[in-house]
Amino acid sequence: MQEQQTTAFLTWLTEGGRARLRFQTEMPGASSELWLGAVVVTRADLSRIARHWSGLTVDAAGTLVDQCIARVRASEGGEWRPAV
Repeated sequence: MQEQQTTAFLTWLTEGGRARLRFQTEMPGASSELWLGAVVVTRADLSRIARHWSGLTVDAAGTLVDQCIARVRASEGGEWRPAV
């Protein structure tokens, strides 16, 4: 997957940054969950969305989502924000 496609998907998914995509821990010591707005989302959820977003194969959608998750984890505060 190209970096541009990852950025395009994240921008589309978050409506240009209006919806937050972030990792958050509800309980101290618990593993963090990925949130899109007010909803917890899983890798499988995002893969299904990615498949329909751009007509990707199952494998390509999974690769795209893995890159997106890595980008969110590496972002400051565990929240993805589009470049301004």
